[in-house]
Amino acid sequence: RRKREAFTAARVYPICTSQWKRQCIETSPLAAVAEQARVIHLGVDTTVFQPVPDRATARRRLGLPEEAAVVMFAASTGKKNPFKDYATLEKATRQVAEHGVGRPLWFLLVGGEPTRETLGPATVLGLGHIHERAELAGCYQAADVFMHATLADTWGLTITEALACGTPVVATALGGIPEQVIDGTTGLLAPLRDAEAFAAAVYRLLIDELL
Repeated sequence: RRKREAFTAARVYPICTSQWKRQCIETSPLAAVAEQARVIHLGVDTTVFQPVPDRATARRRLGLPEEAAVVMFAASTGKKNPFKDYATLEKATRQVAEHGVGRPLWFLLVGGEPTRETLGPATVLGLGHIHERAELAGCYQAADVFMHATLADTWGLTITEALACGTPVVATALGGIPEQVIDGTTGLLAPLRDAEAFAAAVYRLLIDELL
């Protein structure tokens, strides 16, 4: 009650990163100023994050086989990020690899600690934290698909970065993500914690090249 009274009396102009977040204001203590809310999406520098004519050069820089199928995931602390759903990504990647896509499957992991390991038939290459934007853009440019499984998200900046690089996205259909990933147009959406749906979506993009 005190919050509502304070916000009603104040000159508050909430700035939201998605329409979904703006809708959340209507049921929050900020409801009194919901009409004053504005949506400003997070953007990226498209002179850095942009498509490339082919992925071969980007893959050579990362030491990835040019003929491989490459799926990518990025988070500030990698697989340990509490807001991301790495467990679902791991299960989905294993399923895609075991089903087979006609070429070696590599899982490119950005964030966390550098590592190299196997996940069933797939190879996991963890690059650790990347500071340079151009280097990060090179990772998106090397990938066939960017996977973004999450437990909560208002607007996925990594999704915007991937799309700016021309890389289709498979993401969890929650929060502001459906405003970014237009299902069947810029990527595919999957239900929360549904590894089978993620695997099926990734498989379709790798095999059918829908987008």
